[in-house]
Amino acid sequence: MEEYYVYAHYKPDSDVPFYIGKGKGKRAHSARNRNQHWKNLVKKHRFFAELLFEQISNETALQMEMDLIRMWGRMDIGTGPLVNWTDGGEGSSGQ
Repeated sequence: MEEYYVYAHYKPDSDVPFYIGKGKGKRAHSARNRNQHWKNLVKKHRFFAELLFEQISNETALQMEMDLIRMWGRMDIGTGPLVNWTDGGEGSSGQ
């Protein structure tokens, strides 16, 4: 069963994502298990989630997550706007 998806988080007033992730179930809309930079940004601005790719395999979701993080770039290493602290592809598949 292809139950995974890749999602983006946005500030309500922006069309540029600040976080890219993969998950299943309610993960895209959850604030649990997020890094401190994500929490600080959301505390100030809130967020909304958009599912970018749905009903895909875990392996495909991991690859797409890595590709999108590379494309948008990470704030912590000075390559873009994302608050992701890793290049993706290694996270849990939690809900």
